[in-house]
Amino acid sequence: MLLSCLWLSTLLASVCCLSLHVKVKDATDKVVKLSAEEKAEEWKKIYSNAPDVQAPTFNCQVDRTPRTPSSVHELRPQDINVIAALGDSITAGMAAGAESMLEIMGEWRGHSWSIGGRNSYEMGIRTMPNILRKFSEFLRGFSTDEVDVDDQAAGFNVAVSGSTAEDILEQAQDMVRKMNANTDVDFANDWKLVTLLIGGNDLCRVCDDWDLLGPENYLNNVRSTLDHFHFNMPRALINVVLMFDITPLPIMSDNILCDGWQDIACPCATDPDDRQRLREIQRAYGHVLQELIASNRYEDRDDFTVVLQPTLYDATPPMDENGRPRREYWSPDCFHPGLLGHYACGIGLWNGMFEPVGNKTTVLNWEPTEIKCPTAERPYIFTANNSASAPGELVKQTIYPTIEL
Repeated sequence: MLLSCLWLSTLLASVCCLSLHVKVKDATDKVVKLSAEEKAEEWKKIYSNAPDVQAPTFNCQVDRTPRTPSSVHELRPQDINVIAALGDSITAGMAAGAESMLEIMGEWRGHSWSIGGRNSYEMGIRTMPNILRKFSEFLRGFSTDEVDVDDQAAGFNVAVSGSTAEDILEQAQDMVRKMNANTDVDFANDWKLVTLLIGGNDLCRVCDDWDLLGPENYLNNVRSTLDHFHFNMPRALINVVLMFDITPLPIMSDNILCDGWQDIACPCATDPDDRQRLREIQRAYGHVLQELIASNRYEDRDDFTVVLQPTLYDATPPMDENGRPRREYWSPDCFHPGLLGHYACGIGLWNGMFEPVGNKTTVLNWEPTEIKCPTAERPYIFTANNSASAPGELVKQTIYPTIEL
C-alpha cells in the first residue's frame, strides 16, 4: 500500500507543470525507477489472466480477379492497395498490450484496431487490416510492431498519442508526404483506405475551455484535414469514425492508481458536474460531422469519398453478468483499450464498412459473432452513392438515433 501511494504521489507530482506528452513520459520514467520488481509481477498477474474471447471465423468468398476500378463507389476490398490511419493514442495502440502500469507508454501499433497488421487474423490479431489482407494479399501501409510514429514498422499509421483535433491536419500532411516518398506506392493509381478517429483528448479537456474545444472548432479542424485529403490524395476512401461517449470512463477504474491516472488524463470525465454537458458535446461532434459530410462537399470526384462510420458512437463498456466492467477489454491504466478492445473495434469497423449508409450500426458489439462479407449483389464497400436504390442518388449520411442538441 505504501508503494502504491508513493507511486501515485510521484505520478501526480510529475504532471502538474508539464505538457501532456512530456508529463506522461516523465512520470512513467520515475515510476519505473521507483517500483519494485515484485510490484510489476503483481500487476502482470492481475491483467494477464483474463480469458480470451472466441473470434468469429472468416468465411467470406474472395474473388481475386484483377481489376482496377475507376470509381470509389465500385471499390471492392480486394481492390485496395494501401491502408493508412491518423488520430490519437487509441490508433497509436498506446498501452494496448501492456501487462502492468510500467508498460502503458508503449505503442502497440501492430495491434491497432484500424491500422494494425501484425502476424495475421488466424494468429489472433483481429484488426480491420488483417481482415482486409484476406482479400488484398499485397496490401501496404499497416503497422507491424510496437514502435513509435516515426519507425518504418509504423507504416502509414501517423497517429500521435495525446493529439486533439487541431493536430490532425499536420498528421494528414505527414501521411501524404510519406505515401509520395514511398517507392512501393503508386500514389496516383493505387486505391487507398484511410481511417480517422479523433476527439477523445478534446473531450477530456473540453471543460477547461468549452469554446476552444467545442463543436465549432472541432468541425473546422476535421474539415481542414478532409479538405487536405480531398485536394492532395487521389483514389481514396476516407472512413471518419464518430467519437464515442467518454462519460462511462470512471466505472472502468477499480483501484487508486487508475483513479489517479484518469484524473490526470481525462479530468472532464471524472468530474460528475461536467458529465451531462460532456455527453452533449460528444453528440454535437457527431452532429457537425454528419452535416459536413451530408453537404456533399467531398462528392465532386468519382475517385474520392468520405464515409461516416458510427460503430463506436453509442458504444457502452462491456459488462459481465453481475454488472461489473469486463476489465480484460482494457489496459492496466483503465483508460485505453487493451488487445481485446482493439480487436472488437477492428471487427466493428470492418462490419460497418459493409452496412449501407443510412443504416449503419451505432452500438459496438464487444463479442462479434460474424465477419460481414461482400456479396455478389453488393460487392463494394458502401458509400453514400452505392447505398442508394437509384443510380446517381446519394443517401444522406445520418446517425441513428437522430441527434438532438
